[in-house]
Amino acid sequence: MHSPLETAVLSDQLHRLLRMSVRPPVTIRVIPAALGGHAAVNGSFRLMEFPEFHPVVYLEGETTALFLEKREQVGTYRRILGALAEVALDEGHSRDLIATVAQELSADLEDGP
Repeated sequence: MHSPLETAVLSDQLHRLLRMSVRPPVTIRVIPAALGGHAAVNGSFRLMEFPEFHPVVYLEGETTALFLEKREQVGTYRRILGALAEVALDEGHSRDLIATVAQELSADLEDGP
C-alpha cells in the first residue's frame, strides 16, 4: 500500500512515460514482473553507437562510471538487449499496461484512503 503522496508521484511518473512514449526517438517496452529474473537484473547500462566511432557500453554505479569498448564486452550487452527484446511486451502493449496502472493510481487518489 502506498501513501497518497507516493501514489501521486507514481501516477505522475507513469503519465510522463506515456507522454514520452509518443516521441519518435523513444521506445518504451515493459518486462512483466511475472517473468521473474531477466537479463538486466544486474543493473542498467547504455549501449551507445555512433557513425564515426566503435560502439561502447556505458555502466554507471553508485560511485563510479565505466565505458566498455572491447568487441566481446559490447557483444555481451548486445546479447542482453536481444534477450530483453524477446521477453518484453511490444510498444503498444507496454503503453496499454502503463496507462492502465496510471489510471488505477489516479482512481485511488480520487477515491481517497
